[in-house]
Amino acid sequence: MARLLTFLLAAIVSHAGVTLSVPARLRSTTAGSAGVRIISQQWDPAKTALILCDFWDSHHCANAVKRVSELAPCIAAVVGQAREMSLLIVHAPSDCMEAYAAHPARQRAIEGPFAPNLPKGIDAWMNWISTEEEKCGYPIDAFDGGCDDNPKEAAAWKTELKKQGRHTGHPWLGQHSAVKIDAERDIISDKGTEIWNVLHARGINDVLLAGVHANMCVCGRPFGLMQLAKNGKNVVLLRDLTDTMYNPAMRPQVGHTAGTELIVSHIERFIAPTVLSTEVFGGETPLFTHERRRHLAIMIGEDEYRTEETLAAFMDSMVKDFRVTYILPTKEKPADFFNMTALATADLLLVSVRHRLLPRAQLAALRKFAERGGANAGIRTASHAFAHRDGQQIPPVPGCG
Repeated sequence: MARLLTFLLAAIVSHAGVTLSVPARLRSTTAGSAGVRIISQQWDPAKTALILCDFWDSHHCANAVKRVSELAPCIAAVVGQAREMSLLIVHAPSDCMEAYAAHPARQRAIEGPFAPNLPKGIDAWMNWISTEEEKCGYPIDAFDGGCDDNPKEAAAWKTELKKQGRHTGHPWLGQHSAVKIDAERDIISDKGTEIWNVLHARGINDVLLAGVHANMCVCGRPFGLMQLAKNGKNVVLLRDLTDTMYNPAMRPQVGHTAGTELIVSHIERFIAPTVLSTEVFGGETPLFTHERRRHLAIMIGEDEYRTEETLAAFMDSMVKDFRVTYILPTKEKPADFFNMTALATADLLLVSVRHRLLPRAQLAALRKFAERGGANAGIRTASHAFAHRDGQQIPPVPGCG
């Protein structure tokens, strides 16, 4: 009964004009540029899918397993909230379909109506999406397989997998137990054809994708970013709910999380936009325990000096030293900034803003950052970042003084 009530409430919300706000982040594809921008989209939750890619219960890399376990609570919370909002949840633990052969969510995927617009090659892996991407190449080298276990860790984990009766090369048997599957509403599939059929049958064009690993399965699977983007779906990666297979001993010899950020930047340039799960669903961004870099928030809002390009390009070269969060507006609403919640954990705020009259709530977040002792630095026009022009007033925000 409780499950039925949840479903009915979600259906009521979806028909009440509620939309899903998705501030999608993109990078410039111009050679030599890394410009970053936000395009805010409004989606119908009932016409949106969340695909969970290869969020397996195990892996041949011990450190990969640890990071998935750290992501698990946030992914589980997002999946639960997305389901309540009437998003279609697609569980895609590849190579594990036998474990779900009798599951209603698996049968639902198999029995779905056949789409008349089935793209050619939809069941194939994709390695490259464009000649420009092929020319640039991936920004990290995972030729060694990307596992960052040291020899002692690798030997111990192999022994543990054998004790568990798992294959040491492909030990995954199903999806991580932290993420629940709703037998009445969800879908289970790792097939491009099946997932495309389900999306078509439900009129779904907008897709969020989370899971692992960003430089491999998330991009290349038949249901991954490349295939969906190539075939016209409006797909966006939840960039805080993913990880990479990357060994910091390999090029460009940066920390593991920094390697993930470089892949995210690459995805934003050549494949699909990304968004923080917190910007869509609220909650907190997961932070891996091995993260040791300082958190730098960069607030950009000006039309004269193109700092959204120059600062982004510079910070890509500093990824080894800083965890960077961009606080940006859209072109349509230049004084309304996304990602202000980053100020709660930022060590330093770098400001490149000119004459932006922020809503009171956002000004309050800036003041709170300063009051707790957050360091700040301004460049170029930051001396009048939030200064009033003659006759301008800060617009009131409901609930704020």
